[in-house]
Amino acid sequence: MGKKKAALILALCLGSFICRSQTMDVVDTAAVKKWSFNGVGAFNFSQVALSNWNGGGQSAVSGTSLLNLNLNRVGKRTSFTNILNLAYGLQRLEGQNTRKTDDKIDFLSTYGVAAFNKWYYTSSINFRSQFAPGFNFPNDSVRISNWLAPGYLTGSIGLENKVSDQFTIFISPVTAKYTIVRDSALSAQGAFGVDPGRMLREEYGGSFRMNLTSKVMENVSFTTQLDLFSNYSENPQNVDVNWTTLVTFKVNKYINTSISTTLVYDDDVVIKQDKNNDGALEVNGPRTQFKEIFNFGLQYKF
Repeated sequence: MGKKKAALILALCLGSFICRSQTMDVVDTAAVKKWSFNGVGAFNFSQVALSNWNGGGQSAVSGTSLLNLNLNRVGKRTSFTNILNLAYGLQRLEGQNTRKTDDKIDFLSTYGVAAFNKWYYTSSINFRSQFAPGFNFPNDSVRISNWLAPGYLTGSIGLENKVSDQFTIFISPVTAKYTIVRDSALSAQGAFGVDPGRMLREEYGGSFRMNLTSKVMENVSFTTQLDLFSNYSENPQNVDVNWTTLVTFKVNKYINTSISTTLVYDDDVVIKQDKNNDGALEVNGPRTQFKEIFNFGLQYKF
């Protein structure tokens, strides 16, 4: 099956699903229980000032901001969920240029219609990207990423099991994943799996998503989301992984501490690493990416 034909079939399926969902939604209006909106905003700031300090070190200032928003509607037979996660952080060391420490845009929207038991026929759209350019520090002249470079747009149709309010599983045998590289220099290099000179890569396959939110103990919450994707037509055994985890420790109403981790593996993304720890040359290729962030600062829930 050609890519254009597969894309057309997926678009028709999505369109028919949305039309069917909207029709059922009209009938189900009287049964709607509620809309719910909530969110968390946080800002973390640190500053170090040194003058003639015998212990050594560098003056530094850094800040990180986070914003998580949720807009949901629950009906008797329908479920509509929207989640937006944003993050951005900067750090400036004395004598050096400002560097980015965090950068995230992640939007997920799902619409489900009751099927049987706790299963829902569900369509899902996920968009991920970043706000600003990323550089290969300490060389700040080499740009390795940018806004919409990459950008990931994923559309899926499948079944979602709402095991509980805290735990859901989504299985999709029909998934389209689009990788966008809207940066001419990175596109020319064939970055993020696109063909050199192109700004879009299409992949069609199956996906799996798991969400878990738990209150571990008083003032301690745990959230994790695991996304898996397999390309049917090219190395289906090499599964793309995007796994995020957040642990929050609430000190009081406005102060909290959090630890977040992100683990990413994409078989189409080549990580350039010319030397290993022993100084020997290594072949560039896909590698597991990992990020950990510890924050302490102000938080406000609404």
